[in-house]
Amino acid sequence: MPYWRSLSPAVPLVGQGLAYSAFAAVLWPSVPFTVPEDRVGVAYGLTTAIQNAGLALFPLMAAAIYKAAGSEYIPHVELLFVYLAVVGLAFGLWLNVLDSRGGGGGTCASFFLARLCVTAGIKRETLKDRLWHG
Repeated sequence: MPYWRSLSPAVPLVGQGLAYSAFAAVLWPSVPFTVPEDRVGVAYGLTTAIQNAGLALFPLMAAAIYKAAGSEYIPHVELLFVYLAVVGLAFGLWLNVLDSRGGGGGTCASFFLARLCVTAGIKRETLKDRLWHG
């Protein structure tokens, strides 16, 4: 695998850092626009809990892959993050398709978010309604 050995780890790591920064910049401000005002705290709590679970579990997965690969980061561990990025992109596109079928406007009606919203007792509400009607 000469290609993998010639690639600096800084390149994919910088890309991951930029992608995570963009994700965080969009995720946190969008929470109040997608849930009713009286449920913003619950929505932030769910978002924080899910993020913390990921921050706890994925380093353990990366360490296990690193150890199993004979202490080589590239390509084994890096491929984990590439696969996760592809899965995240696929889910993002899927949620956009579901949202457009439901009338658009950032609804809480997509399958993934609907489950979380129902669990948290959050009623469906569109971003459009929140922005234009208060």
